[in-house]
Amino acid sequence: MIAKYLQVMQFAFWHEDFTDDNIDEFQDLIDEWFYEYVHLVCLPGVTYYIHLMGDRHLYFYIIKYGNLYRYQQQGWEMKNSIIALFIIR
Repeated sequence: MIAKYLQVMQFAFWHEDFTDDNIDEFQDLIDEWFYEYVHLVCLPGVTYYIHLMGDRHLYFYIIKYGNLYRYQQQGWEMKNSIIALFIIR
């Protein structure tokens, strides 16, 4: 299960545009991982982000908007934490 999750994350952080085949392969991998995950932790263990992957919301976002790495806010969040530290001190 961990190996499949790592593969899912590699796809999710891929910085190139997905082809239609890549998107289908990505969702197939998510489906396999999600099936194993739910059987391990049951439904109470399904968080909001896991629901986004398992219920194909992420799949439809990628089809509609392309690769989602363009919309990451990690750089902004890092700067925001530096500014917050400056203000707190």
